[in-house]
Amino acid sequence: MGAVSGIQSPEWYLDEADAIPPKGIPSAYLEPQRKSGSSSDEIYGACQSPDWDISHLASSPLRRSSGSGGKSRLVAVGGIQSPRKSPQISQKEINERIVGEIAYQLDQRILSYIFPEEVSLTDLTVKNATTDMLEIAKDPMTGEIDSKMLSQMGQNYVDILDRLRINQGYDDKIHPVFTECIFKSYGVLLRRPQPGTQEYLAYNDYNYLHDVIVSTVPEDIAPGCICLLNCLYHFSKTDEKPMFCW
Repeated sequence: MGAVSGIQSPEWYLDEADAIPPKGIPSAYLEPQRKSGSSSDEIYGACQSPDWDISHLASSPLRRSSGSGGKSRLVAVGGIQSPRKSPQISQKEINERIVGEIAYQLDQRILSYIFPEEVSLTDLTVKNATTDMLEIAKDPMTGEIDSKMLSQMGQNYVDILDRLRINQGYDDKIHPVFTECIFKSYGVLLRRPQPGTQEYLAYNDYNYLHDVIVSTVPEDIAPGCICLLNCLYHFSKTDEKPMFCW
């Protein structure tokens, strides 16, 4: 996916009418659980279950998906600006929320492969997927487990995580918890751009999102965040859908 022209300009603003308020997102994810500009230690502290070895993240390779290398790069700082009518939102917070949105979008994308289409994913996370499978397969009236449904969800879980592990280095012992930590720490986007706008195109440009990560998060967690972006980009290419699906 090539670079999007016209996003670098610090004079570019999004009109209020061009954005759509997010729906179906838990309110807890709309407000970051740490102050803007927090260190990596403070971000780790925002995780409710930080039971993973963060040393793996520092040694993770900085993967770039095929098709992104060698193309012009966008600079994240000074890119998509604060909404004209929301001057209290700084560019730094917008960039942080973009990072949180990358993590949230990936989590939702994985969940959509695991659970049946009729299941609401709003309150589900990949971190708790195995527990959620049991609850969803349980008949609310009798308490009996639908073994066929449970087996299918379990197979979906194994298949999709294996696919991400083989293709993008996703580690199911590390990244589900890390992903939740990121979108809870940074929050998610408060505004959804209209399809076809410059902001919408930028949010689906690998190079732009890569630069947002590099310029925003502490250096020691950047490789982990880039791994999440690579997984999301992998989905966009194989599914032929935007990275940010709303």
